[in-house]
Amino acid sequence: WMREEAYDTTDPYVTNTVEPTIANEEYVDAWENEPPLCTNEPIAYTEYAPVPLDNHEKKASRYTAGYKKTTSAEIKDDDIHKYTFDITWYNNNRPHIPLLSPYKTESDLGKLFDLQEVKYRRCPKGCRLFPKGSSSPCKCEAPQFKPNGQPIKAMSYFSLAKQLSSFVAIKDTRDMLKETPQSVGQGVMTDIFHGSVYQGLKDDLFISNLDIAVSLYIDGFRTFNGGNANMMILHIVIMSLPANIRYKKEFMIQVATLPADHTGNLYTYLKPLLNELRILQDTGMKVACDDGEFSLKVHLMLASGDIIGVQELIHHKGHSSDYGCRQCRILSTSLISSAGKGHARYYPGTVAMSSPRPEFGIKKKTEFSELKPFHGYTFFGLDEMHLIGANYTSKIWSMISGEFPNVNSTFELDNTTCKAIGAAIAKSISNIPSSIFEGTFRDIFKKRGSMRSVDWIVFMQCVLPTLVFEQLAREYGPYAPQVEALMSYVIECCLALNGKSIKKTLSISKSNNEIDNNMYTINFHLLRHIHGIVKALGPLRAYSTRSAERSIGFFKKHVKSRVSPGENAGNVIKRQLLMRNFSCVYYGDNYLGEDPEKDEYTVPGYPHIEL
Repeated sequence: WMREEAYDTTDPYVTNTVEPTIANEEYVDAWENEPPLCTNEPIAYTEYAPVPLDNHEKKASRYTAGYKKTTSAEIKDDDIHKYTFDITWYNNNRPHIPLLSPYKTESDLGKLFDLQEVKYRRCPKGCRLFPKGSSSPCKCEAPQFKPNGQPIKAMSYFSLAKQLSSFVAIKDTRDMLKETPQSVGQGVMTDIFHGSVYQGLKDDLFISNLDIAVSLYIDGFRTFNGGNANMMILHIVIMSLPANIRYKKEFMIQVATLPADHTGNLYTYLKPLLNELRILQDTGMKVACDDGEFSLKVHLMLASGDIIGVQELIHHKGHSSDYGCRQCRILSTSLISSAGKGHARYYPGTVAMSSPRPEFGIKKKTEFSELKPFHGYTFFGLDEMHLIGANYTSKIWSMISGEFPNVNSTFELDNTTCKAIGAAIAKSISNIPSSIFEGTFRDIFKKRGSMRSVDWIVFMQCVLPTLVFEQLAREYGPYAPQVEALMSYVIECCLALNGKSIKKTLSISKSNNEIDNNMYTINFHLLRHIHGIVKALGPLRAYSTRSAERSIGFFKKHVKSRVSPGENAGNVIKRQLLMRNFSCVYYGDNYLGEDPEKDEYTVPGYPHIEL
């Protein structure tokens, strides 16, 4: 089924334009009527040698790649000639030749590289995805087909196996995949391969040195500001590649984008990927290329996202339920919110956490549990961007700046002092080497609303232990419990984010429970789980959603259609795959030439300094 091409409108199952109706009996999802998945045959691909191209065809493809990855706002007047495709150019002594248009170039590349795109019908309302060839109705009873028998809406799925096959066929990439994870000192972890999960799985699952570990990130985004076009991305990172390579955009994979308003039927959209993963883990894949035939298996090590995204993956009732932690069985309490508006769920700060629970808020087992590497709650990671950046550090500053006057937040600075801290940051910006930081330094007092997750993390690492610490020490004393608590938080987070986490030092933090209970949100509670997650999976940065967020930024720039944003996003993925394959095949020597995209916490020229 993975080898099928675009949606076939001559399929006898979909040419009937009479919409099926739902009987009074309980609705049955169309995927449940599918025959059992056959996993005893490997997925096989043949990667052929590159077809010779004329020089003007290569140049047209390179111009198209530059044109398509650049938005109109980024094109300078001096560069217009690079992106205007009615120009002509001269090649040595040949007569002047018209440069191929982007459309013609993409069409030719589509014939050259078979991407194995499969289009699945989806409900026009976004409710669910349907199997290939299915004519089943949706539970919402919305019309599904046009008068000509074609589906009203479809989702493009780009095979994970096919994308991996293209990488395996390249010798340089294949050699990197074969590299054995470097061993580190006792108790030191620099990657996911040093965590207890991989160490416990490697002898059973990663037998061949070409077997591949991947991670999945599911995150939502709004395509247009002020619009209703909400989407989700299925983003995959090849963990088996070296850490300084795996986060380059050329090596990251997107298999699909899907509507965010899927009314709780997310797994219908994940079914093509899950089916493919089950085959890849059981019998694997075979790649035939000029260098020979290579067999390998692929295993999904984790599936992560923000708190809301993960709760849908695990069928959790959510952090606002009685048992709102997805990792332990701890009972929350309904209290008036710290802002004094309405009620919310809050958590005890020092109550002992139970062992991982099989139920209590979990409505049913997750479909990911069918995969061999599944390792319980740690399979869903703990994302540093959403936990430490967007949520916890932001809340810390709210406490310090006095946004909760009616509760005991343990520390608070007056408005004048907070304004001075913001002014000091702004004054220092011109002297900060911004290229070594992923985040941006901003006047926290005036521009808090523009702070991103990465900005909050930089604020936690660099501003809390300096400017904020100085003012709190002046107000309460340098050894006051609340000042020590703040520094304990900074130290714990920096250790967890560090590229070289040490198990012993991560266990130093503790909860004193000195703030009012209605300040203790789910994000405060999840900090208690950092130590266990790092022991299992390594430093938080090793499985951060940062790479997915960068991909989301790319899609937000390039998805232009407000009428059909999903189809537009599928075309963006297709175009990127074509350009990646072209660059890889025809410019292989320069394919690995780019620097990593700011994914290390080190200062250039000073590798011993870690931020």
